[in-house]
Amino acid sequence: MNFFLHATPIKTDKFIKYFYFSEIIYIALLSIAIGNGCLRACITALGAHQFQLPQQKSSLDRYFSAYYFFYYAGILMGKIFPSYVRSHVLLTPYCQQIGQCYTSVFILIASTIVLSWIIFLCGWSFYKRETP
Repeated sequence: MNFFLHATPIKTDKFIKYFYFSEIIYIALLSIAIGNGCLRACITALGAHQFQLPQQKSSLDRYFSAYYFFYYAGILMGKIFPSYVRSHVLLTPYCQQIGQCYTSVFILIASTIVLSWIIFLCGWSFYKRETP
């Protein structure tokens, strides 16, 4: 019944290797879910609370301009890079046999989300905190 977590045999010239890429894919999907559900939904509100209005209105406007520029640039790159990585970054012999590798796409997406969390958490001490 547990057919999702099985080792995939990959035949090479000299021996058979077993790769457990399903665990990597599940970790990547979990990272995507955490990144989309937790960080992206709250980042605009967290950023807006860092400014004192009306004194810093121009800084708030610059923040939202930069935020939406990088947000939509990320969406554009998210349409271009995964298809390139899927067809050109072949991590395993199995990927080389079929000519495409979705595992590398999931690893790319998960690593960028982890990188965004690291950047977010590095600035944690500089954020203005409000009591609920």
